Amino acid sequence: MDAVLLALVSAAFFGAPSNADAVLRFEADVEMLAVPFTSPFPAALMKRFYGKDPAKDWAQKSNNWAPANIVKWADPEYDRTYDQALTETDPTRARALWRRLDEMAVSSHVVIPLVDRKFVGAKAPGLIGPAPRAFDLETWNIADWTLS
Repeated sequence: MDAVLLALVSAAFFGAPSNADAVLRFEADVEMLAVPFTSPFPAALMKRFYGKDPAKDWAQKSNNWAPANIVKWADPEYDRTYDQALTETDPTRARALWRRLDEMAVSSHVVIPLVDRKFVGAKAPGLIGPAPRAFDLETWNIADWTLS
């Protein structure tokens, strides 16, 4: 079987689902895209793998490609854990549930994570305080930064 490698212009890739190459349609075996998230609450990110009701949760022509699950993956355990994470009020338990969701998606190979930490939010001799986090801006705690 041959592999076809396509480099699409962003207007087509991120365009309307009427275009067969649109990311919302995901009609390939593998696609690569980076999705930046600026919220410490990863519900939108993890919704991309929620598939409890494929007719409603998978992006497809019958629902105008609207749902977040473009990869059309389903795992009942993942769906139960996601539902639980959305309603968990204890921060420690919620954090454990979000981590578990990430582990399930990664271990199933439905997603291969990419973290790019090649940024400089600030640089100064004696700067104390920058603490990058996975789902946040690098300056999330800028109010705590100090110079020694």
